[in-house]
This record gives sequence, C-alpha cells and structure tokens, in this order.
Amino acid sequence: GGVLNAFDFAAPVTDGVFLTETTGDMKIDSVTTNGDASLVTRNGSLVDARNGGAGDDLANILANTIDLKAANGSIGATSGLNDLEMNSGWQHTSTIAAEATESIFLTETAGAANVVLLEAERGDIRFTVRESALAG
Repeated sequence: GGVLNAFDFAAPVTDGVFLTETTGDMKIDSVTTNGDASLVTRNGSLVDARNGGAGDDLANILANTIDLKAANGSIGATSGLNDLEMNSGWQHTSTIAAEATESIFLTETAGAANVVLLEAERGDIRFTVRESALAG
C-alpha cells in the first residue's frame, strides 16, 4: 500500500481529518490539520512510514484532539524501535486517546499531553512526552 499524506489547513477553521484503513497497516508520513484527527485501522497497525518505515523524530500527526485506534494491530512499530510521533493541541488545548489490540509506542513531540485514554489489550504501552514546563 501507499503512504498517507493528508493536509487540511488551508481554511482557518476545519473539522479535521477522519480516516479509516479497512485492510492492513496505515502507513503515516504526515497528517496536518487545524482541526482534530481520528485515525483508525480495522485490521492493522498505525505506523511511522517516513524514511522507508525507519521513521524519524518529527511529528507525523499535527492536530488538536487526536484519537487513534489500531484494531488487531499496534500504534507505532511492534518492535518498539519506531514510535508514532504527534503534536496534539497544535492550535489549542486538546486531548489524546489511543487504543490498540497489541502495543502502543507513542510520543508527544511538543507541549503538554492531555491523555484521556491509553489502552493496549494484549501488549505494552510506552508513552513519551518530550518536555513541557506546563503543570497539570
């Protein structure tokens, strides 16, 4: 399959990007929106597809509220060596929710992380916040 690049920021106000991959992994390069992002797989993982799947340290997802779900898969590389990176609350304070049947390897790249849900049914969770001076 291909690599996802979705940009929804031409208008100052937008609902956001809401996508479901129906078969296999969702290979994410960039999702950027002035609104919210919901990325779901029905039977696969949500992975950082940059650099041929090796990833990098830059945010793959820039959005306000970010909801991620990987049914029958993981968020980030199953090896734990390539997190899926995001910058939530890009335009205003928002929340993060992530659910996976397997593991979650997720990094907030900037600012505070307002987590409402992290659930890995059969795997591990590693959630990294790079740094923030905000209390909360």
